[in-house]
Amino acid sequence: MELTWHKAAAGRYFATNGNGQRIATARKEGNAWHGIVVGLGFSFGGRRLADVKELALRHVERIYGDGEWTLFPARDLKPGMVVTTDAMREEREIVSVSIDTDAQTVEVELSSEPAAELGFTLDGTYAVGEYVRVKVVPTESVRAESLAEGDVIHFHDGQATVTRIERVGSSLAQLRVCYAFRAANGSTPQCAATVYPGSRFERTVKPAEAVVTEPELTEIEVSEDVPAVEVGDVIRFYDCDATVTAVSESVVTFIRQDGTTGTKPVGAPLNVVGKVAEEPAPTRTLDDPADTQALAEWEADERDTTEAGERSTAEAHGMQTIDLHPFTAILDVIAGTGVLVTPPATGDVSLSDGGATLHDALLADALRGLLPYGIKAMEGEDGGLSLEGVTEDGRKAFSLYLSDCITAEPTFEEIAVSIEALRQAAGL
Repeated sequence: MELTWHKAAAGRYFATNGNGQRIATARKEGNAWHGIVVGLGFSFGGRRLADVKELALRHVERIYGDGEWTLFPARDLKPGMVVTTDAMREEREIVSVSIDTDAQTVEVELSSEPAAELGFTLDGTYAVGEYVRVKVVPTESVRAESLAEGDVIHFHDGQATVTRIERVGSSLAQLRVCYAFRAANGSTPQCAATVYPGSRFERTVKPAEAVVTEPELTEIEVSEDVPAVEVGDVIRFYDCDATVTAVSESVVTFIRQDGTTGTKPVGAPLNVVGKVAEEPAPTRTLDDPADTQALAEWEADERDTTEAGERSTAEAHGMQTIDLHPFTAILDVIAGTGVLVTPPATGDVSLSDGGATLHDALLADALRGLLPYGIKAMEGEDGGLSLEGVTEDGRKAFSLYLSDCITAEPTFEEIAVSIEALRQAAGL
């Protein structure tokens, strides 16, 4: 939508749309510009005229761009029309219109459902040549014999709803159009007009009815060479598929998708589209409580066996262990060294996409559990935990140290021997 701006006077401009209607104005007050768009209900401003012009175009495109609303001269307003502004925040129907020729103004009585319930109306006053934002109501010119009950017809002073159409018993074949007129006070007096066939009325365009189309049936392509039908073949009919259940010397038996059975003579053209998909082999689930208990006992035995093996290996090297299930701390209290062994990586699960895992969360708890013993984790070069190594079954071993150990100042050789023993005890 384009606006054409014209200079009205010093510091004053107005804009017209494609139909030449004055749709916006701009005026300068002090060092700022102020703009108004018809139907907006409030003004807007900017430091430059270009800013106000840009804002005016945006408002015009917003409230008129979809074609639902248009500009209408105030002198041509009629009852039944719907007006609004952004300041009203609701659509209101024109109940009555009166023109004051001396003051060159148009008095418009507006009403809405809430206002009608409370027993009062809302008024508006416009200049005769002023444009008003009005909702577009598409109408069409139709012959009197084309009217039907329920049609909304338009007169110069309002709207009416057709209640019935009847022929007048005379040689002129006149029609009587009966309708309920919408009066200004909210009543609907019954009226009638006797007209000749061919007389025209302005009628509100009815919305188009949805067209329901029947689905087309897909034609079945049949090969000239009829293949041999086997049990398990899927054959396609025009309305559903069926599965061959038996084949004899003369009859092919099949079952349709709805559960009904049917037969066809052997040699009849059938549209074979495939075979029934083989069902995957059933997988065992732990629905049986006995199976669940057996699995839990097996996992407990495996865990006890692994931990017992770690303890026995550590004890063989003169080490001490602390059970921080599912972690195990192996310590050399003489040299003040140790390792924290994690569970296998196969038992780890992600807690979030790209985030921490279950073992990461449990690791923090395990390290806090070692603090009362004066045991802390060593920091690596990257600022994280120092990784001593990873076992063949995916267990990580992080380096530990004791703040208080039996040997006050162990030598590098003693620490090296201790770390090697810790690595063997951890299975590295």
